[in-house]
Amino acid sequence: MSGKLLLAGTIAFAVAGLGSQALAADMPVKAAPRPVVAAYNWTGWYVGGHIGGGWSGIDITNVNGNAPFPAGTQNSTNQSGVLGGIQAGFNYQMNSNWVVGVEGDYSWASLKGDDSRFSVVPGFTASRLNSTHTEVDWMATVTGRVGYSVSNWLLYAKGGAAWAHKEENGTTVDPTAGNLLRTVITGDETRFGWTIGAGAEWGFAPNWSAKFEYNYLDFGTDRESRNAAYLVGTGLNPLVRDTDFHIHVVKAGLNYRFNFLR
Repeated sequence: MSGKLLLAGTIAFAVAGLGSQALAADMPVKAAPRPVVAAYNWTGWYVGGHIGGGWSGIDITNVNGNAPFPAGTQNSTNQSGVLGGIQAGFNYQMNSNWVVGVEGDYSWASLKGDDSRFSVVPGFTASRLNSTHTEVDWMATVTGRVGYSVSNWLLYAKGGAAWAHKEENGTTVDPTAGNLLRTVITGDETRFGWTIGAGAEWGFAPNWSAKFEYNYLDFGTDRESRNAAYLVGTGLNPLVRDTDFHIHVVKAGLNYRFNFLR
């Protein structure tokens, strides 16, 4: 009798075990938690390059001059063209979404412009034509940056110091005498000023980002000298000008960031 009870108990235990396994198999299995993706972090040193275009304006007032173009004569010239260069800097992303940093850049440029003007002084209105060619061939900035990051996007503003180099050469001819060349004028200078700008940068890979940016460079008004060589007659040398100068720049760039933090 006891043997039969032992056998019955063993069978009942086995059936119960099989039933619990079948019930567990029918229950839904909870998916494993997904790994947490680290937020994009802008902290690190970076280097990169850029290309773009620019346009500049120069307003000139003669401080001294000659009879056809005396002191007080005013004229304006405009330049435009392409540019390309390099940049380097450092970003630090705070615990919030704010990013601060510093950046320096240098651009080789070819912003060119030409201007021709007849004298407005009676007696010279037809016999004196001045033509000027101006070119901005490089510019550089050192700026601070502050931005706000949204995921892998960074919207930022910047401001700081700016430098630019420009060259100028011109001629004065007499159209009434077969464009007789009378004067050749040359000069160049490196100007110092300030810049502000804004842009957006997109981090498309852990160490890589692309940006689009606008900068305004202002060099104020400064006194400049021009060397005048007279082929016919004589006149003042040097010729002195008060020159107001500014540049607008738009550019796209690519940066590689070191010591990226995850």
